[in-house]
Amino acid sequence: QAGALPVTDIAFSQQGAMILAQRALIAGSYDYTAFTRPGEPHVFRLWLRGPNDPPSPGRWKLKPEEYAVGFAGSYRNTNGGVALGYGYDRNGVINGNGCEFALWTTGQNLRNAPSLRERLEPGGPLPVHGLFGVPSSPVRSFNEPPWTSYAVDYDDTFTDDPKTAGHLGGVRIHRAPCAAPAVYGGPGHGGQPPFVVTTGGGGCIGRFCPPPPPPPKACFTATGSFDCVDGQWIYKLTVNGPAWVNAVSATSLTAGIATTGGVTPLNPASIGVTGAPGASGVIEICAFDAAAAAGGKPYDCCRSRVTLTIPSNVCEGRK
Repeated sequence: QAGALPVTDIAFSQQGAMILAQRALIAGSYDYTAFTRPGEPHVFRLWLRGPNDPPSPGRWKLKPEEYAVGFAGSYRNTNGGVALGYGYDRNGVINGNGCEFALWTTGQNLRNAPSLRERLEPGGPLPVHGLFGVPSSPVRSFNEPPWTSYAVDYDDTFTDDPKTAGHLGGVRIHRAPCAAPAVYGGPGHGGQPPFVVTTGGGGCIGRFCPPPPPPPKACFTATGSFDCVDGQWIYKLTVNGPAWVNAVSATSLTAGIATTGGVTPLNPASIGVTGAPGASGVIEICAFDAAAAAGGKPYDCCRSRVTLTIPSNVCEGRK
């Protein structure tokens, strides 16, 4: 792309940060699919220069911080709108006392990352054009990829064409007056660690937070065993859970062990597992309603982890 990208929106925090959102250069397409050219627009955060900082031509520090926006490419998928909003607790409940705890920006292809497909697909379709929300304190490389985030489809259809570009613009959030975070930090801000602690039902985000509460109990139980089928070890998984669960997907959490087969109907589910003979590992099971998943919108996913050991003998044919 030619030329610097324009800054199209600015947000100021009560703690003195200036947040800038860029927008890719203008494009004209006869079919109205693309209003911007390909590019990497950033969302920056700048702090006022302190007495011990290196000299600079203005009042702001020379080196800005950057937010990761979306999962596609290099996490630079903003459409140029930015605003600060209320915080949310670990269950996604909004906290009206947590002003400026969340940063929202407009964006495109927010979840379209094929390399992360196995982790992203349980949450819905990959192409999403709309709003992207992250905690306002952590920046890159702390929240990168931005797993602590929300992606909201603009028209709530989740049928976006990944080829469209620049269809979103600005964003504004209606907020009642309230105090800024008591602890609002991040690299470059007074030596504060990168986390925000909320009150009244909020949570803590960052490496300096206390340990999180234990995860909720799995919403299903599972049993399984290996079967040799056509020269490959197949893990036959039986799920005992809610009546609406009729399919599963599996993701390996252990290096050297991989799962194959994609979405598998129940019961049992046939999950291909590859790895060294005798290797042990953990796979994460997402159990869901196949019809709801096919609808193109976010769907419920019951998660559980299964520890397994690949048989030590070689699988040579059908058992």
